[in-house]
Amino acid sequence: MKNNGTTQRQEAQHRWTLALVITILSILGISVIAGLVVGFAFDKASASQTVLTAVLPLLAAWVSTVLAYYYSSESLESATKNVKSLISPEKKLKTIKASDKMIKLQQMTYFTFTDTLKVQEMLDQLKASSKGLRLPFLGDKKQPQFILHKSNVDAALVERSLKGDDITQLTLKDLFDKVVGL
Repeated sequence: MKNNGTTQRQEAQHRWTLALVITILSILGISVIAGLVVGFAFDKASASQTVLTAVLPLLAAWVSTVLAYYYSSESLESATKNVKSLISPEKKLKTIKASDKMIKLQQMTYFTFTDTLKVQEMLDQLKASSKGLRLPFLGDKKQPQFILHKSNVDAALVERSLKGDDITQLTLKDLFDKVVGL
């Protein structure tokens, strides 16, 4: 995606450079030809009038063509962005494959529920991994069993510490058995 944005900027820069070069060369070329016609004419007044009558619409046509090309492509890009923003979030989500966004098992920090799993160790492992605020638990065959959210665990730990329990030695089983609402 990033590469696509760079390519689009380069194309826009090339279009702008091309438009500028064509406009400058056209104006210079037409000015040189008009100057030569007027310079070598016997009746300079009549030649000047004829050149002005012919050159002015020609310059206007060139400049307007170049500007129309440049601004129409900019306008099309802007319209495309606006249309994309009109697409509903549901339709956007339908275009995203879960397999493209999911965290692979090898990259995931997950846990297996045991009666001796200490909450402190689990939270330390989650913090060390920097993998978010969810604590996924997988079974023996790596199938999902449940997910704990860190905020729920934190709330349960606060509740237990207010009761005077030593939360550093608290196991996950203790948390499930004695805390209501988790």
